[in-house]
Amino acid sequence: KAARARARIRRCTCSRHQGMRTAFVTTCIQLKPSNTAVIAGCLSSICSLLLTTAPALVVALDAVAFESIGALLQQYRRVTVVRLPPLSFSSAIQRNWTALNSVRGRQWRRSLPLESYSAYRFELWRLVAWDKLLYFDAADLIFLRNASKMLESSQPFSSIRVPWDASKPRCWPTPGTLLPIGTDAARARDYINMGVYVFRPSAAVADVLTSTYLSGRFVYCGGSDLSLGNQDVIRHLALETKLLGPFHTWPLCYNYRGNLRSWPEQRQCERKQMYLVHGPRRYPEPEPEPEP
Repeated sequence: KAARARARIRRCTCSRHQGMRTAFVTTCIQLKPSNTAVIAGCLSSICSLLLTTAPALVVALDAVAFESIGALLQQYRRVTVVRLPPLSFSSAIQRNWTALNSVRGRQWRRSLPLESYSAYRFELWRLVAWDKLLYFDAADLIFLRNASKMLESSQPFSSIRVPWDASKPRCWPTPGTLLPIGTDAARARDYINMGVYVFRPSAAVADVLTSTYLSGRFVYCGGSDLSLGNQDVIRHLALETKLLGPFHTWPLCYNYRGNLRSWPEQRQCERKQMYLVHGPRRYPEPEPEPEP
């Protein structure tokens, strides 16, 4: 069955793309039938892409989400549905739990365990039937206009990048993971956000992402995920190693967060520069009406 599924993916990919095989990709991970809000968010995000762009789209589903929306998504000619195997990291994660338990700050309520979400995110690197994929986080992202340029003109690995700022450090090495940081432990790092990015699939990279996550040998930036999310692992491999390839910095407005209090760097973003809104406040504030 797995071999037939891979062959089906290759056939549909080759029929849709000329030259380099590219697509948008996202995950919808439901885990249990009661997580209906997850499915609603996924469909909203996917529909916004289908309405604004004419994409080749890959949607990776866990078994529960496949039962919920797999048949619906398969009705769309340009959508390829991939059913992911059951994944769980919980028992193998190594961390400095004493340090993590002492971390203070706001902890977000989440519909899914972060370790499950991370496991499925890393699994996307195994989609080697494609040469280049643009990942978007269907949990909280809405496309505003045709986003084809984001995929077509970007090279792996591409993402926004916020240089470190001592007055507002977005990535400050924090105790909790097991990487020996060394003499530069107090040095803030550049920050990247993993809600949307372009990458090149590789099974070898998927293995390293997973092993790095489990071993805790990466820089934890001190966020509310307590090092159990996927973002710091991808950031570490993208910026502090060469494993993901050359880093290509997107304009900051490519990943518009819709919250200027938390993201003052995006105050200058104009609507024409935005392809999407990513975050709890999905819709930008309306532009003021011109003076009569």
